[in-house]
Amino acid sequence: MFNILPAACLQHAEVGELYPALVKRLDDSIDSIRLEACATFIAFIRVAVPESLKGTALEYCAEHLLIHLDDPCSEIQNAVFNVLSALAHLDADAVIKKTSAICASHRDPALCDQLIKKVSLRGRSCRF
Repeated sequence: MFNILPAACLQHAEVGELYPALVKRLDDSIDSIRLEACATFIAFIRVAVPESLKGTALEYCAEHLLIHLDDPCSEIQNAVFNVLSALAHLDADAVIKKTSAICASHRDPALCDQLIKKVSLRGRSCRF
């Protein structure tokens, strides 16, 4: 659905209504729905006005996504990793901060470490 929309066309009110529904789909018991929610989330980030997903909205999304980064299913982990990477384009520092805070509670913090490294490297390369 979002793939046919132009970039940054969803305004603050629309984004505010949609992101909680996308986050909620991550809790579904069916993996294919959770995978589709991740794919939809990436498309959603592209069409949302960037300012509408910063601050509280981004922190809320990151917190919930980070829970699923520790999912037993590696396919879900990879999909969530990709969504978090896309969110980091909006606010790398917030994603790094949230990831660092939750890392110790994961069964295996390797993906948290990998996300922090990826976002940090990308942030450094963008500054030059």
